[in-house]
Amino acid sequence: MAETVTEERKGILLETGTNEFEIVEFSIGKVNYGINVAKVREVITRAPVTAMPEAHPYVDGLFTLRGKAIPLVNMARCLNLQTADELQNIIVTEINNYDIGFLVGSVYRIHRISWKNMEPAPNVGEGSRVVGIIKMEDRIVLLLDFETIIAEINPEINQKLTTVTEATQDAKTRRGTAHIVVAEDSKMLRDL
Repeated sequence: MAETVTEERKGILLETGTNEFEIVEFSIGKVNYGINVAKVREVITRAPVTAMPEAHPYVDGLFTLRGKAIPLVNMARCLNLQTADELQNIIVTEINNYDIGFLVGSVYRIHRISWKNMEPAPNVGEGSRVVGIIKMEDRIVLLLDFETIIAEINPEINQKLTTVTEATQDAKTRRGTAHIVVAEDSKMLRDL
């Protein structure tokens, strides 16, 4: 069940004025979650995993995809969920130029979501990885902050994101006259 997000599809996501975004909906146990489709390269069925000694507790090990070794994060463990369901699918992502797979239960489909159907996550604790709540017709989908999860696993990623070189005076002047709108679903990146 390999599904690749094409460049044409990503182009639709980046259209201005649509006031919409797309998510891949998946579940772990009985809870439904979402990831921004622009971060997803493909979805595959569970692949053989090679354990890594002294890996982060969330990481099951490495799997190989087209000759490349990719870390695999067990999302049930990451979210501290007890589930009897077997995690059978891998959502392969590229986030901040970092390839990583997320082991999940079922993967349902891609949804186009209006921003009016999304609310910020309520503050339920410092460790919450939920950045938004998407209200569907018959359920709630929790939008997760995958950048924060990756930064927990690999702090070097976070350090690269927070290390900013000083801009030249010319660049500062041009920036002062430019109007830039940023829409980011990661709380960690918005706080930079």
